[in-house]
Amino acid sequence: MPYEELLDDINVGLQAFVRDDIRFPVAEELLPLPILEHLQFARDNIPPPGALLLSADEQIFVDVFNSLAGNVLNLGARLLRPNGELVIFFQQFTPTSDRTRSTFVMPGYEGALLSVIMGATIVTSLTGTCFVTLSTGRGTTATRVLTQMLAGGYITNASSFSWPPGRLMNAPEGPGRLRLITGTNPAAGVEISETVPTNARWRLRSIRFSFTASADVATRRVRLVVDDGTTTIWRTDAQITQVASTARTYHFGRGQVTDSLNVIDTVNYGLPPFVLPAAARFSTLTVSLQALDNYGPPVYQVEEWLDV
Repeated sequence: MPYEELLDDINVGLQAFVRDDIRFPVAEELLPLPILEHLQFARDNIPPPGALLLSADEQIFVDVFNSLAGNVLNLGARLLRPNGELVIFFQQFTPTSDRTRSTFVMPGYEGALLSVIMGATIVTSLTGTCFVTLSTGRGTTATRVLTQMLAGGYITNASSFSWPPGRLMNAPEGPGRLRLITGTNPAAGVEISETVPTNARWRLRSIRFSFTASADVATRRVRLVVDDGTTTIWRTDAQITQVASTARTYHFGRGQVTDSLNVIDTVNYGLPPFVLPAAARFSTLTVSLQALDNYGPPVYQVEEWLDV
């Protein structure tokens, strides 16, 4: 077909559309669907979507590992009974702060568990301080047999713990809690020694302490030792010694470049990114330590997880 004839056909079609010669059905012209008066939705014997059906002898176990003193947890749950009754459950409890397991049992109700949510009431609750697991099972706390693990994770100021969706998280997963700790002040003639608490995991980030040599004549050399409680993992010796009647501050840090003594009697040393389990420790081991030599309390920063 020649190009001019094709354009003529297109123009004819457009003019017909403009003249309303081509009509499309509108809503008023469509036939209505018949009303089905016998149609209704079933109301009984329908399991709720996404719910967990519980038998009468099943209970909900809440296990908490917490390192924050005074932390109070709120638990709320919604359950649907077989007769269609919606039960709202609320409980408040205080776990121990020694990182050991605290278990709270939510009474069993026959029916469907729709949701569970937990939150902390202490505004200083941060990641790494309060780890919670939620499960169902039969029996007592000591003799229970678990039937399903629902969720596990940390409760913080900014995030509650809930099911569903119920993420299963391990306690040492993700970022830990940053802690700045002032350790024990040793007596004269005693070395520094700091131990990772039970059910904790530490990543050492920095250590700082002072050492004052007494007037007793001797040449001291400070050493920092990291061990698992018995076996040495890492040791570093100060590159410079310290003589009688002097005071010095020692810094150990990640990414720190080792340097010599500066004008304010401070030295810096590098520190590997150790991750230490419970019972591991760091300590000093001083060459020619005298009875009246004195270490100040160490100040150190760690990243801490609950290791449970």
